[in-house]
Amino acid sequence: MSAVARLIAASKGLQVVSASSSRLSVGRIVDVTNDGEVTVRWPWQSTEVVERFQRDQDGLYSLRVLNSAATVTHDACACDNCYMMPVKGARWSCCVCHYYDLCTKCYCRGEHDVNHGFLRYDTDQAVGVSVKPRSESVKETLEGYLPGCAVKRCQGEGNLGVQERGMISEIQEANPASEEMMKVVIMWEGGSHDITQIAEDSEEFEVDAMSHGWSCYRDHLQQLGRANQSLRLT
Repeated sequence: MSAVARLIAASKGLQVVSASSSRLSVGRIVDVTNDGEVTVRWPWQSTEVVERFQRDQDGLYSLRVLNSAATVTHDACACDNCYMMPVKGARWSCCVCHYYDLCTKCYCRGEHDVNHGFLRYDTDQAVGVSVKPRSESVKETLEGYLPGCAVKRCQGEGNLGVQERGMISEIQEANPASEEMMKVVIMWEGGSHDITQIAEDSEEFEVDAMSHGWSCYRDHLQQLGRANQSLRLT
């Protein structure tokens, strides 16, 4: 299998963040062309910006991999904080406390001792990549419609009153070949749910895009094209 073919097979569906943008939004890789051009859909606003990225001379992209759970599983490992078994996505292994592992969400939330260094394993076959203690890095809040975002259903024009409160429980990605926006699953306090599209200027729904509690140490995340052999172009 060619390097590009491996990239195509491994990258679709990955959640990524920009390696350099001041706005830390979460996007999803929706397409990889035969020459290695990566297309990312950023679903944080009503227009759902689609952006294309080319690799640099070293085969790297200006993207960091936030969540590879759709393609990576560590069959023999569990997260020692949330007890996810098996760990999906990158596995983070403490360099001080032997046999102590975290999933990406727990690592990025700052669970365990932030003064301890870790090894990041991008796949179950990968060599661990050493990362510095989180206490020496900046913890950044992610922005966007993510599971955990608080939602209000408003009544009447101009959001005159709150009719119902709920939370986004799931993101349903749109077909990248269509013009359709993504949909979110909203679980309401009364027990009902809606599957709907939410525009940023919606009159009916009000979403707190910073209330989800998701964060990350951006410089600790894998750069697309580096370290993980299945994601590298050579």
